[in-house]
Order: sequence, then structure tokens, then C-alpha cells
Amino acid sequence: MVLATVMVLKAIVRLPCCCACPPTCGARLGSAIVETVTRGAWAAGRTGLNRSLGRRGAVFLIFSNHLRRPHASASGTCAARRRLGHRPRKGSLMTCSTPSDAARQRPRRRTIATVALLICTALAPPVAAEPVPLRDEDRGRLARYHDALGRALERALAKAAPADLHDLTAALAGAPQAPQRADPAGDWQCRTLKVGGMLPLVVYGWFDCRVSLIDPTGGVNGGPVWLLEKLSGSQRTRGLIESDGDQLIYRGAAYVADRTPPDYETFPERIPPEDTASLAPDIGVLQQVDAGRMRLMQPLPFVESVFNVLEFRRGGG
Repeated sequence: MVLATVMVLKAIVRLPCCCACPPTCGARLGSAIVETVTRGAWAAGRTGLNRSLGRRGAVFLIFSNHLRRPHASASGTCAARRRLGHRPRKGSLMTCSTPSDAARQRPRRRTIATVALLICTALAPPVAAEPVPLRDEDRGRLARYHDALGRALERALAKAAPADLHDLTAALAGAPQAPQRADPAGDWQCRTLKVGGMLPLVVYGWFDCRVSLIDPTGGVNGGPVWLLEKLSGSQRTRGLIESDGDQLIYRGAAYVADRTPPDYETFPERIPPEDTASLAPDIGVLQQVDAGRMRLMQPLPFVESVFNVLEFRRGGG
């Protein structure tokens, strides 16, 4: 079994074009499979290869029986000739014991070519996820996420009040779930923690927030899209949440209560600093810890701080 598996794997590794030019790859990979079959190692080889490749190796398992299936049409013809008393002439190239090489190989080659193309598709690297559309400036803010968080925490830990540090620690506790498991929809209580900047740490009171599922498959990568709204308080935010493949990205508008928030896409690339006091683009990474807790991590907001944390909790706790 090990030898057969090594034979198939070595044959595949020797295919430098695999998945770059499928027709050529298919032909070479097909030849490698035929070589293994003709040496009588197909069953062992496909078992070992499936174990090596995991789920993708299932392509071999699905089609192996089909590759080994006898050709019914040729066998049926020979059987019929025997019933009629047919005997091949001496020196004849056609016999009734097996189909001709051409008849036997044509269907097999077509099947092997199909299998090879499917294997190339299965072994191809996954398609990279599409990034969530952001302004260049906002994408740069997310790129400096860890730098901004480090600077903000350094200032807060050095100078903030112990009670505020306790609240910040509680907000940051807990590893985030994978974005595919997130389900942030519902009514929340939320509060903002401004870290670094003008003051080392400011913890605001609790206000009302709501997250609504607006499209289950409308994201740039086919995932859900949610609408986040901070419904009370003088400083508010409203925007969309969706996955970029690795994390949930928020993009929206930060605004004061007497303003009407625009859609994120309407913000220009360049915004004068003096115009951001009451209305500005708002971006961040949403991290859901569990069904009852999550946080919106916001590096380099336009005003007042180095890093904002919008903390969410269910109910009145």
C-alpha cells in the first residue's frame, strides 16, 4: 500500500504544470494513474492517496470503481459471438476474450482525463477572499491596527484610573469567534471606551444598539450583511458589517445625534480634518466572543483617541 501510494504521489509531484494548464496536466496525471493501475496497485494506491490528501483525495475514491469497471458493450459482443458458435480465424487481430486495445483504452482515457481535471481542480489553492470595499485612508487605518492598539494600551496602562482599566480589561477579554460562526443580530446594550489620545482612557455609559440582518448572502464573498445602529447617546454610528474571509469588517458613519448619517460609499477619499467633528467615516473589526458579548475594535478614529472599543452586551447585565 505504501509503495503504491508513493508511486502515485511521486507521479503527481513530477507534474510541474498541474492546475496551471489543465489539459496538459490532465494528460500527464492520467498517464501516472494508468501506470499505477497497470501495475496492479490501484486499490492500495487510492487508499493511501486519500489518506494523504484528505477530503480532496476523495476524487480518487469516487471514480476508482468506474475506472475498473469492465466495458459491458465489448463483453456482451463476445458473449453473443460465443453463443452463435463464432470462432476467430487464425491470425485474426480481434478475439472474443477481450475487447481491442483501442476499444478498451478510448473510454478509459476519456474517464481518466475527466478525473485528472477534477483532481487538478481539487488540488488548486483556494480562491482568495475579496476584500470589503474601503476608502484607501480607512484601509490604512486597519493596516495600523496593532500599532494603534499597542500605543493606546501603553498610555492607558500607565495613567488610567484602576476602575477604568478594569472595564477595559473586561471588554477585551475572550477570544473572538470565527466570522463564519458569528450571529450578531439582535438588540444590544453598548458603550464606548476611548483609549489613548487626549485622555488615557474614557469609559462612557451604556446606550442602545441594534444589529439587523439585511442580506444573508449579499456580502462581497457571498456571506451575510448586517446593519449596525447605535440608537441613543449624542455620539452615534451606523453602517454595515460583513466578512472579508478572516474577520468581520464594519464600515459606516460616525455622527452626532442631530445629523443624518450618509451611506459609507458617499464619503470622498479626502476629508478635511475640520469637517470630521460631527460626521466622519467609521470603520472597525467586529469580534463576537459569544452569544452575549462582542466588541467593535476601531483603530485611529478621526477624533479624540488613538483607539476606540465599542463594547456590546445582551440584556441589562
